[in-house]
Amino acid sequence: MKLKANGIEINYDKQGSGPVVTLSHSLACDLHMWDEQAAALAAHYTVLRFDTRGHGQTSAPEGAYSLDQMSGRPEGPSRWSRHQARRTSWASPWAG
Repeated sequence: MKLKANGIEINYDKQGSGPVVTLSHSLACDLHMWDEQAAALAAHYTVLRFDTRGHGQTSAPEGAYSLDQMSGRPEGPSRWSRHQARRTSWASPWAG
């Protein structure tokens, strides 16, 4: 699934139900680094995984990236989770 935020399309995956667990991959990886863990956690939790800027299927705009851009703080994930909370029945722990 994709969501537009901070001028880019963010690729993410959501599976399972229950309290939300967010998994963020390391540099030079993508959300699939968590495939086995996500499958196990999904039995008891809503698992949210995403590709960070320039990784996996998330947009890779030209230019240098800062750590703030990579993490999406302060407004990216908060705006993303508020948007998702309106569109789905779950909210991310990023909200607030």
